[in-house]
Amino acid sequence: NGKTYNIPFSKKKFKIASILSVVVLSVLCITAVGSFGLWASNRHMNDKITSLESKINSTEQQIAETERIRKEQKLALSRQVANLERNNIKQAEAFKEEKELLISSAITELKERSEQIESVMGGIGIKVDSVAVADKNSGGPYISLPEETQGNLILRADKNIKVMKALPVGRPVSGRITSPYGKRNDPLNKHLAFHTGIDFHGTRGEKIFATGGGVVERACRNGGYGNYILINHGNGYKTAFAHMQKYNVKVGDRVRRGQVIGFVGNTGRSTGPHLHYEILKNKKTINPYKFLTAKVPQIQIPRLTAQKKIK
Repeated sequence: NGKTYNIPFSKKKFKIASILSVVVLSVLCITAVGSFGLWASNRHMNDKITSLESKINSTEQQIAETERIRKEQKLALSRQVANLERNNIKQAEAFKEEKELLISSAITELKERSEQIESVMGGIGIKVDSVAVADKNSGGPYISLPEETQGNLILRADKNIKVMKALPVGRPVSGRITSPYGKRNDPLNKHLAFHTGIDFHGTRGEKIFATGGGVVERACRNGGYGNYILINHGNGYKTAFAHMQKYNVKVGDRVRRGQVIGFVGNTGRSTGPHLHYEILKNKKTINPYKFLTAKVPQIQIPRLTAQKKIK
């Protein structure tokens, strides 16, 4: 209003006011800068939180989808397992029926084959336990044998087969019989004597075959027997071959039926090429004739279980 006011300031007060003003301005500037930095940091942190929340939401959606797929797969797998169990039950029933048929057939076959063996052994005087075999014109309900009975049947047949393989049956050579077992006039001194085996006519060098499986107990030059072989077949049975030209086995050799063990000759106390053949039972000679005419059946143990298996 055209008036003049005078505000008195001392120099000291002016300096103090100036210093205070600078301090206040500095504090304000620092506060402003700090507030701006804090605002920027909060803004950056909010952006990170927003990003993390977005990722969490996406992850939760993926987990939920995975859980849904897992439940669907579990349900489908449960259905498959249930179907497999039903199929396995059906297969088990079918295989059980098949097994029963196989067992029935195999037991019948096993009995028939065992009967063949026992018939052969019975025909040559070896005692065996007989098992009844059903006639073709027969029938009745099928009642399976207990496992123990089946096992006993297999063991019995297997034992018979082993005995049969070792039993000396059949002819050692193909020539005719020139001298039987028993009493005869000795061919050299014409005196009555006991012949402990059977003589077969043969040509020098003709093959001689083992009549059963066994182990060579002797293979040597044996006095009047000439070149001589003794085979131990087990169960008390042994076979002897004499007057051989030569033998091609040695003591301890294991031989099988039909194996060439030597060749017809005229060694020892002999009037010509032939084979002297003996069968010994418990160290005593017996008549080999029944053993010569016995026919050896071809036997194998049949399987008593079905070939298929349930997995």
